[in-house]
Amino acid sequence: MTRSALDRLLELRRRREEKALEALALRQGAHRRARHQAEEAESAASQHAASSKDREHALMASLLGKDISQAALRRLQDNLDTMAIEQHELKASAEAARKELAERGKELQKAGKLYRDRRTDAEKLKELRDQEKAKTARHQLVIGETIEEDQTGLAAPRSRIL
Repeated sequence: MTRSALDRLLELRRRREEKALEALALRQGAHRRARHQAEEAESAASQHAASSKDREHALMASLLGKDISQAALRRLQDNLDTMAIEQHELKASAEAARKELAERGKELQKAGKLYRDRRTDAEKLKELRDQEKAKTARHQLVIGETIEEDQTGLAAPRSRIL
């Protein structure tokens, strides 16, 4: 039996739906990884801020009550500057990770919408095909009954003649 045009079109739409689902799964994975990276970057920045604060207090406490040389002040300032640079880099990294997460979120939403659209298209076409099959089956039944009536109508008078 040959497949109808609706069946072939439905198969194409189902393939599109499957491809959209695969793309959605890929986007979900990318979004999950981006969220994980953003959380790690944020955690690293906050941990560094806390440890920097503790190191700063320790450095300042080590200088209290002592005569402070210029070299000691320069070392202290260098340490503080290094911690500030590291903190700035970690914050920039966390910000970049948040932006990446937002971008992956947008891609995930687009992929989700595309999948829902493809699924809806396929379901509507399936419903149309099912309606057409039911309509064709009813027509075939009517045709069959008409042929049967014609044949029995013709056959009955012949049997009366014999």
